Amino acid sequence: MSTDPGSTADSQRLRAVARRVADVLVEATHPVAVLLAGSAGEGIADARSDIDLGVYYERVPGQSILREAMLSGAGAVYRTTIGQGAPDGSFRDVYELNGIDVDLLATTAGSVDRQIDRVLTAKDPGEPLTMIMAGLRGGLPLLGDDLIAHWRARVSDYPDELALVAIRRNLDITPYWATQAELRERDALLFEIQALVEAAFQVLAVLSALNRVHFTRHRFKRLRRHVDGLAVSPPRLAERLESLFAGDRVDAAGELRRLVEETVALVEERMPEVDTAEIRRRLAR
Repeated sequence: MSTDPGSTADSQRLRAVARRVADVLVEATHPVAVLLAGSAGEGIADARSDIDLGVYYERVPGQSILREAMLSGAGAVYRTTIGQGAPDGSFRDVYELNGIDVDLLATTAGSVDRQIDRVLTAKDPGEPLTMIMAGLRGGLPLLGDDLIAHWRARVSDYPDELALVAIRRNLDITPYWATQAELRERDALLFEIQALVEAAFQVLAVLSALNRVHFTRHRFKRLRRHVDGLAVSPPRLAERLESLFAGDRVDAAGELRRLVEETVALVEERMPEVDTAEIRRRLAR
C-alpha cells in the first residue's frame, strides 16, 4: 500500500486494490505500462471514488482474455463495456470489485502517442481527446515508468497554436444574458440550465487555454483545485461560477455576462491576435 503522506486514506486503499489488479493483468496479459488515473492516482480520492486504470500494450489482447483475467484472477464482476471496435482493438470495460467500480481502458501505446499528437498539433483539441492529457499528467504509474514519463513530458507542453484554437473555439458563447427573459416565459428551465453549464465550461476552457493548462469537461470535478492552477483569471472565479446555479436566473444572467466580459478582456490583453469582435457584439446585446 502507498505510504505517500500527501495522499488521502481512501487513495491509499484504492491504490492497494489497483496494484493487485495490475499484478494480475501484468501476469496474464503482459502490458507495457499500467497507469492509475483519476482521483486515486492523484492521491485525492474520497469514500465515493472509483478506480480508473489505463492498461497499455504493443498489441491489445482479445477482450475475452482480459475479462477472464479480471474475473478469475482478480475476482471482479463484469458490469458493462463502454467502448469497443476501435481499429487498434482498444476498449473500455467496467467491473465491480469488493464494492469498488473499476473502469479499465485497454489500448496501445502507439494510440496514446497518436492522440497526444492530435491534441498538441491542434488537429483535434476537443473532447474526448483532452481527457488523456489530464489522466497522464496526474496519474500514478504502476508499470512502465519510463514510457509514462515520456508521455508526461509530452503533455506538459502546451503550444501557442493549441491555445489559439481552444480559445477561438470556446469564445463562441451563446448570449444567455440576452435571452434569459424570453426563456423564462417559455417554460424552458432545463434549456436555461444547459445553457449556463455550457457557458461555464466555455469560460473555464478559454481561461485554461490562456494559462496553458489542459482542461477536460469529462466528469469534471474539483473546480477550486483547477481554478487554483490558473494564474490569470477573473477574481473569485470558482465562487462566481457556482453562483450561476445557486440563485435567481436573472442574477445568473448578469453574473455570466460579467464573467464573459472579464474573460474576453484577459484574452485581449494576453493574446491580442484572437479576434474578439463577435463575442463583443454578443456582450453588447
